[in-house]
Amino acid sequence: MSRVTAPRLWGAYLNESGGRPMSTGFKGRREDLRLVTGQGRYTSDWNLPGQLHGSFLRSDRAHAEIVSLDMSPARATPGVVAVFTGADTARAGFKSTPQLARYPGRGGATIKVPHRDGLANGRVRFVGQEVALVVAKTALAAQDAAEKIGVEYRDLPAVVDAEAALAPGAEQLYPEIPGNLCFDYEYGDEAGTDSAFAQAAHVTRITLDSKRMVGNPMEPKACLAAYDAASDKYDLYVSSQGLSLMRGSASGITGIPAERIMVHAQDVGGGFGIRSDAYAEYCVSMLAAKALGRPVKWTSSRSETFLSDYHGRAAKLTGELALDKEGRFLAIRINWIVNTGAYLSTPGPLINTLPPGLHAINLYRIPVMYGRHRLALTNTTPTTAYRGAGRPNVCYLAERLVEEAAREMKIDRLELRRRNFIPKDAFPYKTPHPHSVYDSGDPHGLVDEAVEQAEWKTFDARRAESTKRGKLRGIGCGVFIEPAGAGGAPKEEAMIRFGESGNAFLYVLAGPSGQGHETVYPEVVGEALGMDPENITLRASDPDGPRLVGEGTIGSRSMMAHGGALVVAAREVVRKGTELAAKDLEVAPNDL
Repeated sequence: MSRVTAPRLWGAYLNESGGRPMSTGFKGRREDLRLVTGQGRYTSDWNLPGQLHGSFLRSDRAHAEIVSLDMSPARATPGVVAVFTGADTARAGFKSTPQLARYPGRGGATIKVPHRDGLANGRVRFVGQEVALVVAKTALAAQDAAEKIGVEYRDLPAVVDAEAALAPGAEQLYPEIPGNLCFDYEYGDEAGTDSAFAQAAHVTRITLDSKRMVGNPMEPKACLAAYDAASDKYDLYVSSQGLSLMRGSASGITGIPAERIMVHAQDVGGGFGIRSDAYAEYCVSMLAAKALGRPVKWTSSRSETFLSDYHGRAAKLTGELALDKEGRFLAIRINWIVNTGAYLSTPGPLINTLPPGLHAINLYRIPVMYGRHRLALTNTTPTTAYRGAGRPNVCYLAERLVEEAAREMKIDRLELRRRNFIPKDAFPYKTPHPHSVYDSGDPHGLVDEAVEQAEWKTFDARRAESTKRGKLRGIGCGVFIEPAGAGGAPKEEAMIRFGESGNAFLYVLAGPSGQGHETVYPEVVGEALGMDPENITLRASDPDGPRLVGEGTIGSRSMMAHGGALVVAAREVVRKGTELAAKDLEVAPNDL
């Protein structure tokens, strides 16, 4: 077993192999034929003997008190076994969603996490919130019965805009979270930034909306929960980006020790960040499975996906750039107002606070900066990590600021960038953020190459020709830093085991959701061991495998983190094997 700070290890491996880690002879992705011929095994393909089926009644109100619930029509529906409500999840002692943002904010204040019962208990706070679970012998019977539940609501004022939620006099979602402000985070040097702006010859200011987005993976959200009374353990078959992520979050919500939750996920039809959370439906299904003594299966409809899958982005981004009269950047000031929705997801507050500050200056030499990110609770679907986990917002704001500054100061946009890029000889470059260092880079060289490849200098002629034909043609420039790998955090472990035939089995916590892990990981290990990749099998997020440290397929880092760990493990296999062989043959290891 090997733990690795993956980005450094993976870079070293590529250097040693000449940047070509797949010299064993790439034969195509081994998982593709299985998946495109319908032989994949997604969550809904799992079935267990005696299983029941669930359907959730969801709120059609953004904010309302639940005056009464009439479950008698549902219970009278043929095939219905049970109906669960918020009273049941309250008795079960469901807890607030665990948070990855475990650091102080502005003034040392910590994040305020609203309590959430698995099913709405007395009040609903967003359209699509789970109100009741009907369990029946068939999926159709459960759905029919859920639609028969009578709910009397008393509507309350709703606030759906984050900026409006923070305004004085706004409707309060929770009395224990005043002003709907659940986290106020800052970074950088506020006083130094103010001083730089006071001396600036020009200040550019813009405000952008990073629109709320629905992830909408190919595979809808689904789960199959089972409880074994003899072992007091749960089996949870679920769409997941990583065994440990899901198990830890489900444990934190339900109070069930993580070692008693066995998470299963073979094929996942898209992750994008939104499959990293332990959703309420999963935890409530576990509760129902134990209460009824039978497995409970639930599969989301596409309509439910739009309503209840956690959303992405949803932030108002304001940026200010201070420049001298020559167009040199002096300082940047950043203000985010993030719409977290009615409840907090596990990674949402993290990806909207700490990581964005680490590369807020993008690829520019900016001496000083200050950022403040405020996270507001609203009567909307919760938001979480989605495709880039906060990084796209950083680059979007920085590059739009530079474009606007170039326009206002009448400086060529490429020239303004070149004037302010971090020079190649300045790397490693310490940014104004106290915890951020760029290890390497060549922004000037990269842009020069991109401009040449795009034939930038002849664009005006191409646009003129298009105009003659009544067509519009445009060109743009955007530079960004890709801080994937998270600097090796969290750590990832990997294990390699060998069968009696000599075949190798790889264990990591990186569950595949379209990345080609079944092909790529055996390729890199085959390269390191000198083995045919066909004789190497990936066992990703195997609940019966070794207990490993790590998270899963997150943060655009799987190949660096998990691939790096596997390479180190393979090297350890070679080292140990060489020692054993040398001892057996009575020769020095260097002679082998």
